[in-house]
Amino acid sequence: MHSHILIEHGHNANWEVACNAAAWVVFCCGVAFRFWPTLYIGGRKLHTLANEGPYSITRNPLYLGTFLTWASVAIWLQSFTFAVGVLLGVLCYKLFTIPAEEKQLEATLG
Repeated sequence: MHSHILIEHGHNANWEVACNAAAWVVFCCGVAFRFWPTLYIGGRKLHTLANEGPYSITRNPLYLGTFLTWASVAIWLQSFTFAVGVLLGVLCYKLFTIPAEEKQLEATLG
């Protein structure tokens, strides 16, 4: 009866549970991809070119972790607008932050 009330008000309880579960999974992956590279490379990020551990999976695991964490919020909120905002943030990182860091690493490490 309770789920029937939710459906009458435009909500689907199964959809809510699925979104919450997906948000938690994406959040946990995001947190893992924030902690693992941090522990792996420590304070050597700007002095060492890493290509093992989490850096063998993706070139920018810290940014992937951040993206997944914010994506989990968009899923939890079920907000298309928030998801677009997250994607715009990713685009800014891709266009400005990552190239600047790569330039700095190339200047430092050759």
